[in-house]
Amino acid sequence: MKKALLLNDNIFMGNTYVVGDEKSAIVIDPACEVSKIVKALKKRQLVGVFLTHAHFDHFRTLRQLLEKFPEVKCYLHKLAYYKLDDPNKHHGLYYGGAAKNRFDPDRTQFIQDKDLLTLTDGFEVGVLETPGHTDCSVSLIIDDMLFSGDTLFKNTVGRSDLPTGDQFLLIKSVNRLLSLEGDFWVFPGHDETTTIEEERNGNPFAKISQR
Repeated sequence: MKKALLLNDNIFMGNTYVVGDEKSAIVIDPACEVSKIVKALKKRQLVGVFLTHAHFDHFRTLRQLLEKFPEVKCYLHKLAYYKLDDPNKHHGLYYGGAAKNRFDPDRTQFIQDKDLLTLTDGFEVGVLETPGHTDCSVSLIIDDMLFSGDTLFKNTVGRSDLPTGDQFLLIKSVNRLLSLEGDFWVFPGHDETTTIEEERNGNPFAKISQR
């Protein structure tokens, strides 16, 4: 049974997740210190690093993490990769971050809508494109867990007023997530965990007419 461990970045309050079972794990949105991530991994094999989108507060320690684990690939949307070195696009200047974040392209695997990635035996990651907060936003499904980045939060949604944001697309993406069959634990890019069922019933952005 896979579980998610939340590691909060105390600088920008971004959520980093270490997700896995007793043998292997992935890291989603490496924003906290690499030492914390290594400690959370324990002796498990790191089999992938995923980005939900390319804002600096969600990949602040990506480059250091990949240097620590040189055999591991980073999985991200194609539009996210080309923002990593541009502080005007990843908003690193706003967060006081350096511009040079891109890494060896051979260690990159682009992900897109409806991908189902098998990282190791029994470890699958589903991908949904959920634009609106940015044009490169994705949500990830692992078992009964949904990692929504800055698309869906507890009782609210992400902002859409930054470059490549789009409020219409954001609401469409949120309602796509809320229309998933069954229930999921929702692990957002900031703040606390919720569930799809809770958001269906209580999120004021649920079922807003998509004019």
